[in-house]
Amino acid sequence: MSTSSWREYRAAFSRFLLGRGLSEDTRHVYERDVQDVVSFFVARGDGPQALDIPRLDAYVEHIGRKLAPTTIIRRLVSCRQFLRFLAKQQVINGRLAEMLEGPARTRSLPKVLSCSQVVRLIDAVRFRGLPMGQGRRLRYLGRRDAALVETLYASGCRVAELCHMRLCDLDLDAGRIRVFGKGSKERLCLIGRPAVRALRAYLRVQRPDLVDRSSATEAVFVSRRGQPMDPAAVWRVVKKAGDRCGFAGVSPHTLRHCFATHLLAGGASLRTVQELLGHANVATTQIYTHITVQHLRTVHRRHHPR
Repeated sequence: MSTSSWREYRAAFSRFLLGRGLSEDTRHVYERDVQDVVSFFVARGDGPQALDIPRLDAYVEHIGRKLAPTTIIRRLVSCRQFLRFLAKQQVINGRLAEMLEGPARTRSLPKVLSCSQVVRLIDAVRFRGLPMGQGRRLRYLGRRDAALVETLYASGCRVAELCHMRLCDLDLDAGRIRVFGKGSKERLCLIGRPAVRALRAYLRVQRPDLVDRSSATEAVFVSRRGQPMDPAAVWRVVKKAGDRCGFAGVSPHTLRHCFATHLLAGGASLRTVQELLGHANVATTQIYTHITVQHLRTVHRRHHPR
């Protein structure tokens, strides 16, 4: 089977994803994963119509030798979506997608910092500076980074949601931010006074100095070159702050975990936290109840005399 057949089906699958209203990041993940699937079968000389369980098992064995279990699971989710699409096009047997098997999903408890550790993380970014390049002055990004970390922790938003925030989405007087989550679903995130103060200081003092006047952007958080920050840049800010504090493995999503866990520990209902996180299913939010129970058990064992 020619490579062009695979190319046509991949292009049709991309158009199919576009019509489902998925976020751009999710579509790109699906497309990258499907590209890997297609490349594997093209290298073997297998056409779309030749797909069967032994060939799919060979692909699972192939990725099992080089990828982490969580990546394998995500890759197989994308593969199933592609197989279901091919089945709708009557290219393959409709049962193949459901017969595709991979490693069992194991869900570990996410890393969570204490309230005092989050404060240390914010303090670690507040007075940081980065060089602007050869022959240019040092611009300090402490206000931006403090506002960034405060917003992630106060709102519980995802890193992609933070990067897509626009100035018109902010209502600092009311302490709320409009965000667009997975599937372009809109919701309101609430923020407290510390985050509002940090955002006001950044927007008043530092952001105007960073934004390139010739190509002004509406993005709230911008890079030292005045362009919208991407998730990788936000991840680096949080990770470096965590490293300076001695907190290994801290990421922007860690602050989302902290947001949910600290709310539940403070008495918030599971449904409330679900709404604030933008989870479609409350089962996704329930993992945080295990964290709070685990914390209570640790405190009990440490302080109870018997």
